Amino acid sequence: SIAQMQGKFQFNIIPNSGHHVQEEEPEKVSNIIIGFAERYGLQKGAQPRGAIGGNSWI
Repeated sequence: SIAQMQGKFQFNIIPNSGHHVQEEEPEKVSNIIIGFAERYGLQKGAQPRGAIGGNSWI
């Protein structure tokens, strides 16, 4: 189940959208993706929140 998965994942439901959610609700999708990237330090040269040491994400 998704509760047993480990790693960087996020499940979001965007109400009133269909199969083309990125076209129907582009701002909501963008905000979710940006938040995910910020949370896990996935921007170029960034470190995840709470990172210890000099390991950076590529």
